[in-house]
Amino acid sequence: TRRCSRSRSRGARLGWRPCLIGTPHSRTAIAAVDSEIWVIPKSAIDALLLNSPEFQQVVHQVLRSPEMTSYLVAQHGMAETDASRWLDEATKQLVRYGRVPSMLPVERREQDFCRRLANIRRFSLLQALPTEEGERIARHLIYKTYRRGSSFFHRGEPAERLFLIDQGQVSIVDPLASH
Repeated sequence: TRRCSRSRSRGARLGWRPCLIGTPHSRTAIAAVDSEIWVIPKSAIDALLLNSPEFQQVVHQVLRSPEMTSYLVAQHGMAETDASRWLDEATKQLVRYGRVPSMLPVERREQDFCRRLANIRRFSLLQALPTEEGERIARHLIYKTYRRGSSFFHRGEPAERLFLIDQGQVSIVDPLASH
């Protein structure tokens, strides 16, 4: 196992490529000292893409850059031809629709959610939800599998998603709580 540790400091940007193209982070970022960090949600970047021709042009240049192809090859194991082909398609969608598609397909499992809706309605927030509204939610779901030991949100992060456990068990940990 190879561990690569590089320090970043004031002015550095982290995670912009995965955020832009919808890939998971290929590394872990850990604050080496007390740090203050600006966080730009992906939704804000997506809105900017739709509303700013200047930003869209910059993103277009980034998608066409050799550095982005190298990133996909080095960090996500893509063949260079596949990376180039995906970036070409992403650029076309950016020009056509004002958005960069997610590189990884999103698993939704709409029908599974709709079949389980009666059980999910035990959650008070969803109890009075009509079936057609449940189906509407199902079209926007993201179904994910987390391996044991994986974290999917951290203390202090904005709560931008509601999580419903389908299978398994999750521990909620407060790292600042005294033992």
